[in-house]
Amino acid sequence: MSGLSGRPKCLGNYTSVFLVLVMTLHLYAPLVSAANMSSCQTDCDEYDSNEDLTPQRQDWIEGTYDFSLQDTSTISLELVWAIREFNRSALGLDSIPAIQAALASDGLDANDGAPADLIRDQFNTVLAPNVRVQDQLITEIDKSIKDSVESGFGSATDPLTDYVTSYTNAGATIACSTDELSDAASEGNSVNNAFEPPICIKSTVDITISPDSFNLVSNSELDLERSYQGLLVMGTEVTTMFDLVGMPGHKASYSFNPPEYATIKSVDANGTRAARAGPPAYFAGEWEIDHRNAGVNDGNIGLPIEVEMVHRNRSDTSTVAIPTNEKALDIQIKLDLRDEAAATLDFVVALHYLDEATMSDWGISMMSVAERATMKQVTSDGIRLAYHNDIVDLSNVTEQFPVATIAEGISSTVAGMETIVMNPMTWVSDSSSGEGIDGPAGGLNFTHSTGCTEIVPPNQPLYYCVKGPKAMSYESPVYLRTTSQPFSMTLLNILKENNEIQTVEDVLDVLSTDDFRLVMNAGIEVETSLDSSYLSAIVPDNLPPSELTLEIILPPWIQTMDNTDRIVLKDSLYGNDKMNISLSGVAQYDWRNVIKNQDGDVACLSNQSTCVTSMVNMDALSFDFNEWDRSLSFVFGVDANVAMHRIGIPQDRIPEYGDHRISMEAIPSDLVRLGIDISSRLDSPFNRSLNFSDYCTDEMILNMPVCNENITFVLTSEGLTAFVERIGVVLTDFVHQGTEFYMRNSSTNIKTIDMEAFSIEFGIDGIGQPDYIVSDNEGIFLSMKIPEVRFKLAVDGNLGEMMSGNLDSAELSLTTSAIRQTILWPMVSVIHSFSTMLTSSVVSLSGLTLPSNEGQLDPFSFDIAMNSFVNDEFQLALNGPMTITLPKGLKFIELTSSAGNIEMENVSGRQKITYTVPYGDFEDTITFRFQVTWYFFFLQLWKYIAIIVILFGLAVRQRRKRKQRKRKIRNASKANAAHKVSISPTEFADLSGFHSKGIHGDMETLKDYSDDMVPPKPPMSSNSGITAVQHVDMGDYKPD
Repeated sequence: MSGLSGRPKCLGNYTSVFLVLVMTLHLYAPLVSAANMSSCQTDCDEYDSNEDLTPQRQDWIEGTYDFSLQDTSTISLELVWAIREFNRSALGLDSIPAIQAALASDGLDANDGAPADLIRDQFNTVLAPNVRVQDQLITEIDKSIKDSVESGFGSATDPLTDYVTSYTNAGATIACSTDELSDAASEGNSVNNAFEPPICIKSTVDITISPDSFNLVSNSELDLERSYQGLLVMGTEVTTMFDLVGMPGHKASYSFNPPEYATIKSVDANGTRAARAGPPAYFAGEWEIDHRNAGVNDGNIGLPIEVEMVHRNRSDTSTVAIPTNEKALDIQIKLDLRDEAAATLDFVVALHYLDEATMSDWGISMMSVAERATMKQVTSDGIRLAYHNDIVDLSNVTEQFPVATIAEGISSTVAGMETIVMNPMTWVSDSSSGEGIDGPAGGLNFTHSTGCTEIVPPNQPLYYCVKGPKAMSYESPVYLRTTSQPFSMTLLNILKENNEIQTVEDVLDVLSTDDFRLVMNAGIEVETSLDSSYLSAIVPDNLPPSELTLEIILPPWIQTMDNTDRIVLKDSLYGNDKMNISLSGVAQYDWRNVIKNQDGDVACLSNQSTCVTSMVNMDALSFDFNEWDRSLSFVFGVDANVAMHRIGIPQDRIPEYGDHRISMEAIPSDLVRLGIDISSRLDSPFNRSLNFSDYCTDEMILNMPVCNENITFVLTSEGLTAFVERIGVVLTDFVHQGTEFYMRNSSTNIKTIDMEAFSIEFGIDGIGQPDYIVSDNEGIFLSMKIPEVRFKLAVDGNLGEMMSGNLDSAELSLTTSAIRQTILWPMVSVIHSFSTMLTSSVVSLSGLTLPSNEGQLDPFSFDIAMNSFVNDEFQLALNGPMTITLPKGLKFIELTSSAGNIEMENVSGRQKITYTVPYGDFEDTITFRFQVTWYFFFLQLWKYIAIIVILFGLAVRQRRKRKQRKRKIRNASKANAAHKVSISPTEFADLSGFHSKGIHGDMETLKDYSDDMVPPKPPMSSNSGITAVQHVDMGDYKPD
């Protein structure tokens, strides 16, 4: 065929497909014919060169070329030619001498081919054995198609070519004919034209195409059809570039039909998209080349074209469409702090898809020529497709993934430490095969079991799906994983990094992990909420939409309030995440326990959140009346202590700072000890100052130096000990100086107050380091002691006036109403009482009992209705035993408590009474009788008895002396019988009584107390005073 040797080189991978068309244009040029052409054996129409639309070429052919891509290995080509003029030489007509001469006489020159009427006329002309002209025409066409296809595409089947009766192009159909007896006007044809009707042929051929035509790198693992189909389903837009060829004398109409799973999205400017019915409907591409005006020396016309193919949605398979801001990466980071000295970071990425920008940044392309394809995303199925077809080296993904950047973000955001060293990332084969990964099943070797309708050979795993509802889905991700080198990170470091309060920072700097454990085990529960922005700095901005889950596995000594061992923080795509965090100790202190005292008795019940016990022990050693100097003396000592085991905290007193909350129901004593220990490690321990001026008036501040005392409270063991000891000293000074201030500035009958021997001592105990297990069993003890001291209250004044109620001369009194009742009354009326009690049932063999227990009198009784709280809000109560030990000889009998709060016992002959003050509100009724035993009277009267005994002894002695003297006198009388015994008036006067007002005073004449009435009590008055208050340490005390 003419023009075959001048065929231009194909510009694209698909050019060879279209060379088939080119080959068919090189058929033999038709012969020229005129009216009643001499070269025709039958009737032919008149040959008119003006009707030849290819005057410079022997070929005049109009054809349609319909390429249908069956799959990635086969193109089906169907071409239909309408031949009006064909190359004479190719048909073999030039080899027939008679025809050659006839054509010349008919006016056909060398540029004219054989018109259609002539070809039909010669159809049955035998050119060689079994070869007719019509056979030669088919042979030439088949040969041209096969040669062009095999040279361009590799291989092709033998074309199947035959004559057809019609030709359709652009919707118009014309009739074709091979019948030489009906083609001329003289034979009934409608036109007188040697080129009409055309001779039409139809040829089909299957072309095996090269994998390179589809922009994928060929390799032994490549399943081209499934790969190409999967790429299109995934949304890949593949642009195919090739050249169409228009041969001289030809007018060619080309159409390109994509495979059944594809459609054409666009074509170049030279072509058009043409809708096809399907089903389902799709678009094909159409182009046209008209080269009928080619000159004698003109060659082929090349037309480069572009076809952009995309997936064609079908009833069971749709193109993957990823919603805007859909999660592409699910980054799961597990920070394992179970061994804080060798913490690890487990990094797992669930990769659902990569977007176009990320692939461009990472330099990843699944196409051999990236410019010829648009990949808006690569799904997890697409990555499996690339892996199992060896299209992409997946190390590009692992090397480009910014795991080091994310690890650095974790270290700086969470714990503020140096960069964590990460091991190389690896791909997870199958997450469901014991990989320990949370999330959807996936991995490089994940296989589809549902949602995939394609039919594959038995035992062929479906690593990716190209047909069905889940075709090329991103639902089953692929996983990348890595771990870090061990590093040191503590939960305490995390708290330090995220703290912004300076005072807290100072404490955290000295806090050890053991301290932190004790704090959290002390009943403290911490809750806070973090905004998702807390994690936003961890994920780089250039990654596709990502969610981050940070799971912190806590050390074994701490947990969340939900009793789990991990905290999960999540930064989702939707933002505004409130990530709740809570911390609680594993061995949590629970205040709901019973506290017992040192005697094993219950001090606090399990429902008392505050347990502060107190014990007061007052020892009244002696109580004496001194009638000779009209004074009363008593010796006592006080021991008191308060034990703090736990303090309940009202929940409304715990402050909340936005989303940050601290929960604590009670503070155990061990936590206080820990606080003291931590404070002692600070460069500047916590401290406060106690200013005594706050407790003094302005006048007191000017006159009492103690009011200027400022005692510094330092929260350390030494500081607390010094503080409480100093409090005792200062309080003692306060009492001393306050007494002096009162004496100087008050108008009173008090003559002297001497408090020098009085002191108060404070002490603290139980503030050492806490135990390993936090509890409240061992309290913190604050003790107060008043050492045993003797008080002496003396009255000076006219006793007679005071007995009658006139207290103007009194110089000793605590209160006006108390003088006669507590001091004067016992001293003055003791003898009178003896005279009356003998006739009353008050006195028994046991002593004096009030009220009497031998008559109808009821015991004394009084009701108590109170509570022991000193602070209702904190439920802080001073409850516990209060003990008083009475002097010998004084005791209560029939002492009862309706609530059972009183206990009595005898200790060394003295009555010890203990009243246990209950916790909180309580009611009680106390009943008793008071008895003064004869022993007490003996203690008070032994001096008088001793005087009587001494006087009696003296009297006996004096009597003996008188007897001796009388005996001597009698003896002398006998010897001096002559002498008479006489006594002079002066001697007689010396034996008479004498009078001294200095001694007797106003009681020279004793008042008559012969009546049975007790002298009346003087009326209440405020004019009284204390003459002397002496306090003598027990070490100086000696009985009078």
